[in-house]
Amino acid sequence: MSRARNNLPKYLNKYITNQDYSKYNAIDQAVWKYIMFISVPFYKKYAHSVYLEGLEKTGIPLNHIPKIDEMDEKLDQFGWGAVAVKGFIPPTAFMDMLANKVLAIGVDIRTAEHLMYTPAPDIIHETAGHAPIIADKDYANYLCSYGEVSKMAISSEEDNEVYEIIRKLSDLKEDPNASKREIEKYEQSLIELSKKDTVVSEAAQLARMNWWTAEYGMIGSIKNPKIYGAGLLSSVIEGFESIDPKIKKIKYDLNCINYNYDITEPQPQLFVTDNFKNLKTQLEKYSSSMAYVTGGLDGLNKALNSKTVNTIVLDSKVSVSGILKEFHTNKKNISYLQFTGPSQLCYNKNEITNQGTEFHPEGFGCPLGKIERVNKSIFQCNVKDLDTLGLILGKITTLKYKSGITLAGKVENIQYINKKPLIITFSNCSIKNNKNIFFKPEWGNFDLISGIEVTSVHGGAADYDKFYNNNQSLNYVQSSTLTDENKELNKFYDYIQKAKLSQNNNSNKVNQLYEYVISKYPQEWLLLFEILYKIEDDLNFSELKNKIKNKLISFCNKKEDQAIIIRRGFELIFKS
Repeated sequence: MSRARNNLPKYLNKYITNQDYSKYNAIDQAVWKYIMFISVPFYKKYAHSVYLEGLEKTGIPLNHIPKIDEMDEKLDQFGWGAVAVKGFIPPTAFMDMLANKVLAIGVDIRTAEHLMYTPAPDIIHETAGHAPIIADKDYANYLCSYGEVSKMAISSEEDNEVYEIIRKLSDLKEDPNASKREIEKYEQSLIELSKKDTVVSEAAQLARMNWWTAEYGMIGSIKNPKIYGAGLLSSVIEGFESIDPKIKKIKYDLNCINYNYDITEPQPQLFVTDNFKNLKTQLEKYSSSMAYVTGGLDGLNKALNSKTVNTIVLDSKVSVSGILKEFHTNKKNISYLQFTGPSQLCYNKNEITNQGTEFHPEGFGCPLGKIERVNKSIFQCNVKDLDTLGLILGKITTLKYKSGITLAGKVENIQYINKKPLIITFSNCSIKNNKNIFFKPEWGNFDLISGIEVTSVHGGAADYDKFYNNNQSLNYVQSSTLTDENKELNKFYDYIQKAKLSQNNNSNKVNQLYEYVISKYPQEWLLLFEILYKIEDDLNFSELKNKIKNKLISFCNKKEDQAIIIRRGFELIFKS
């Protein structure tokens, strides 16, 4: 196991599944082999120069589906690793894996019917697309930095809805038993959601950046760009068409976040970066404006609008994770924060004892700012200051904040962290100002945290493992493309793949095989390529090869949607 994989945060383990190699059938292997057969020669010319080297260095074979554990060992040489996952995992989990230099690889593979493209994250996309370019240090550095930045991004309720719909839709489109009606239902939901006039969240803007770089990015000059994006490298159609001058190429900069995308449609434009270092430069420009960097009112407004779990970090290094319900200000200074639902208090990203969601299941509130009489926040107070404020165990006291908020109650406990008084527990507590009542005595004890400024606001919980307290495996099971309908066909693929065909001992047999294929499986052009692989270099089979070539040409005339990829295959074999 790679060092990167071994060091993953515990909560990510629940998204990891096992790659069951026996689930891949002969048709799956034919799909993989054909995609690599037509892609490698093309990308040797049109992809970034690291592509071919990266295939070898990251353990990606050309003739059979890769084994993820073997890739993990190879990636360990770069300080990276790989894990098997099932379908779309939550974006935060995927980004956290990237931040920890682990590539999440979908174990499922597209069906032969979707050989050209699948919206689902399959093993072809993740391995043949993402992995090879990691061999470039600057690109690998960008991917890791992107993961670190993205996991801090604030998402919105709409982002989560989009994720759930796309995850379901991608699974349905690869499910041979899914109904057309069910697929159309989710497609319509996605269309309706995209029409909503909502503020684009940090997470959504970063998703766009990822789309136009790691997924559909090109590099070099506008006139002669090379491909590096995984979406292009793993799509035999879009990758092929991306070099067409008719597709608009735009010089890559931060403006890419203003371009939305549709995962179900070909891309109307592509962005071209000068070099991989520029990717990180643009990422750093964007991150400087994010709430986790700026904090303050801007950060709070982003958290408030998101209606999702975020973390607000104070200058005392105490943080609150939860859904921000409201906040109050006094002369542009933050005076009170109110969270709703399960909330968590942390110090330096570690949950404080007895301050997790089980202790704050319905929300949490806290006044901020300096306290009159000492002109300090409590975390800045020494022993003398605490005495002045009456913060003595068992004593009833009143704290008057400069913002106008008043807290009154009996001191039950003072919790010190790194010799600083950071949490004070009051009984019979009331908190109010001249307009609002923030806390009433009958609500129970009140845990007062201290701080003056909000230094950072970021997406998700500070101590993720303890906030969700659920590290159990999700028991995702790898899918199989084998069905009752293709079971017999698969046996024939398997037979041809294992057969030893040569003119010397099997001349009639090979011709009979061809005749059987075109009569029994007249639509299976991919099966003809399985025969061609076997006799490609045998000059004695010239007549049969020409028969197959003519048959493939007839396929191109009948199957216009697949004509390009079929033609690319026989042109490689009949290049002479």
